[in-house]
Amino acid sequence: MCRKLIYLVCSVFVLGLVLPGVADAAGPVPNLLWWKFDEGSGTTAQDSSANDYDGVINGAEYSGTPKVGADCLDFADGDYVQNDPAGAAMNGWSALTVACWVKSDVINTDNGFIIFYEPGGQDHRGFRYDSMGSQSDNDDCLKCGVETDVGDWLEVESSANVQTTDWQHLAMTWEPDRIIYIYIDGERDMGASTTQNLIGGTLAGYDRVMVGKGGKDNDADESWDGLIDDVRIYDYVLSDAQILELLAIPEASNPVPADGVAIDGTVTDPGPNISTMLEFTAGYNAVSHEAFFSDVEADVIARDPCVSLGAPPYEEHGPPYDTQYFVGYAVVEPYTDSLVRGTWYYWCVDETDDENEVWEGPIWRFYIRLEKASDPDPHEIIHVSLTPTLSWAGGATSGQPIPHDHEIYFGTDEAAVTDANNALGMWPEYMGYQPYDNTTWEPNADGGLPPLDYGTDYFWRIDE
Repeated sequence: MCRKLIYLVCSVFVLGLVLPGVADAAGPVPNLLWWKFDEGSGTTAQDSSANDYDGVINGAEYSGTPKVGADCLDFADGDYVQNDPAGAAMNGWSALTVACWVKSDVINTDNGFIIFYEPGGQDHRGFRYDSMGSQSDNDDCLKCGVETDVGDWLEVESSANVQTTDWQHLAMTWEPDRIIYIYIDGERDMGASTTQNLIGGTLAGYDRVMVGKGGKDNDADESWDGLIDDVRIYDYVLSDAQILELLAIPEASNPVPADGVAIDGTVTDPGPNISTMLEFTAGYNAVSHEAFFSDVEADVIARDPCVSLGAPPYEEHGPPYDTQYFVGYAVVEPYTDSLVRGTWYYWCVDETDDENEVWEGPIWRFYIRLEKASDPDPHEIIHVSLTPTLSWAGGATSGQPIPHDHEIYFGTDEAAVTDANNALGMWPEYMGYQPYDNTTWEPNADGGLPPLDYGTDYFWRIDE
């Protein structure tokens, strides 16, 4: 049985990881406004169209977790980005496409993400989530609308239950005498229904582009609650194929193992080696891939040739082998050394597209678990809460019964916590166990202990 003695006294430190930005999505370049939100700091959202309609950022903060590009904005409590001349320029248009990425922190909400006039409870010129649509049982839908110079307006709702806390690409298109089309993740939403007759004319009454608010965000502290990225506005209707292109990302994505996770690794022969397979989603129009892999992050960032894995080793066999690498397998070149437990590994995949342009991928990382528990929190910390939550990284399951449990020892006597053995059935420091998929424990709520005492050192240990 592996033992890990951990203290609650002394010091704290934090390690950070800086990830490079990802590439822009594909698709037509907007001819009115394109806010990528890639700046990373400051109060100006630069317009990447040819019109210089830069936005003024009011309260929203850069998140560092974009869907595309180098960054995105996080909105809450009335935050918004605005440019008035861009909105005024939309008057007189006879067609419209609006598109953006959103990631809401909540569902069953009426919060909006873009509007083109002062929010006042209506949706004649905007795009938002709608918790309860006008149609029966049409909850958690999308709603958007347009208004024209013929003195009429058109609104449309999507299908029900499309609100989500995941990243979501949303778009709407309109032209005279035609229904507004809503697109969700590149697919036209055929469940949408109008609440007005079709209208002609040209857009009218548009006086701003305001991102982060919708028709129901009337009060100063009301706005979108979550992330927004890659806002695009066109004065023509994008086709279904062009809408789908807006989702296309030319770099590799969706790593497996997922970025930042801890994995057991697979024990393979000959060796035995600890190994794993690396998988990814190919970038849009990618014709070749080159991966870089190392336990030294700087070498991967630098694309050092010494850590290149080259092309996928079995790509000639087609999917899924053309997006798979193997590391730590003694019989699969080039990385034949066993992976090492307790080590972070870093990797990336660079894509070359059909125009011979190279798209550098983000740096991903994963951790090979130790056989014993690790990464304790709190660890050597002074002044913890009197009702703390202890957490740790579980040990690897390789070679052990699956699932195995975490035995917990806790007390004020360091020697007793060190020597305690549940098998002997006589140690008050033994606090029971947590199942393998639960790596937290609260001395008070889970252990039935009273609040901890001031000025007292506590010691804890996890056995796997």
